[in-house]
Amino acid sequence: RHADRILRHLRENGESGYAVPRGGMYRWISCPNYFGEIIEWIGDRYSHRIEVVSPLPTLYAQRTTVQQIFLNLVSNAAKHHDRLIGRIEIGCAERDGDYCFTVTDDGPGISAARLARLFEPDFSRTGERVKASLGLFLSHGIVQKHGGRIEADSEPGRTCFSVFLPIAGPPAYTGAGG
Repeated sequence: RHADRILRHLRENGESGYAVPRGGMYRWISCPNYFGEIIEWIGDRYSHRIEVVSPLPTLYAQRTTVQQIFLNLVSNAAKHHDRLIGRIEIGCAERDGDYCFTVTDDGPGISAARLARLFEPDFSRTGERVKASLGLFLSHGIVQKHGGRIEADSEPGRTCFSVFLPIAGPPAYTGAGG
């Protein structure tokens, strides 16, 4: 039950979601810089066209955990694409006190059944080997711990993930809770 152990270590006692690792420093991070790193990393592994389609802000957050969200979204878009050369767009806009980051691809889309369970842990077995797909589950928890939300919209030929993060920073640092 290796997968069960993984999940237990990602949660605090009594919680059902992911716990952002303690000790992570919140600081102002340059989204253009860390998205550049993600694009470089993904570009070395896949042949998709990845484009930033709008200016990216500076964000007050835990750099490594927030970067993990977007690394997961961009790498999933590349990994699950149905063509050798696809298009992935990264954007950001301000909406109601949040930054709304989007990762959109022109891949095959996600079925309605899978979309309904997208942010739950997923396990599959091949022979004796168990594969845990935890990326979206973890991303969902990280976004929530930063006081935001994540949504997905999909149809054949287009999938868009929207990540909303407070412009003012996480609730623990704005006096709003957390």
